Amino acid sequence: MHKTNRFLLYRQYFSTAFLLTKKRNWQIFLLVPVFFGFLCFIGCGDKRNWSHAHRSTSDLGQAIVKSISNHSENNVNENLRYQTEDLHKHRVSKTEYLGWVLPAFPETHFPQEFVWDNLNKKCIVGVQKWAKQFQNQKLEFVSLDFEQEPIPYEGFRLLRGTILSVKDDRGQVLRLDILGSVIEKSGEYKLLSYKD
Repeated sequence: MHKTNRFLLYRQYFSTAFLLTKKRNWQIFLLVPVFFGFLCFIGCGDKRNWSHAHRSTSDLGQAIVKSISNHSENNVNENLRYQTEDLHKHRVSKTEYLGWVLPAFPETHFPQEFVWDNLNKKCIVGVQKWAKQFQNQKLEFVSLDFEQEPIPYEGFRLLRGTILSVKDDRGQVLRLDILGSVIEKSGEYKLLSYKD
């Protein structure tokens, strides 16, 4: 919500509160618009529907590496399930994608649900592939780099050419091309997709 719209809402609530103070029981009536004004203030920011975001690309990269290399030797199948669930937490949700990511992209002739389903299937295949490939390895985060220029969109930037660098248990640095683009919104970061 733009600052001017937010200002108009505040002005409306506080003018209502002022009019109610002229009547009896003004203390009770004053609480209602103040309460709604407060709800509007905390609920109308840019960060709504932006869950599990990270404060930096390094935090995002570390969380992904932790999810990939998080393993237990007791139950391999259950461990793989937890790994894949954990990896999906680092990417944009359906609500976020359909609510503000996709509308900012150039118009497509396909229905929104179809576009989401394709992206989601690609991510599911990618997450399962990468979780299986690295499930028995202990990886250490080195860096998360971007080889292409970012693209600005309304409300966010798309960071492209994502390369995740990790160190394996032998000390060798691997450059993994397993991640799609990263979205930066309000100084926080989240993965758009995994490569299949």
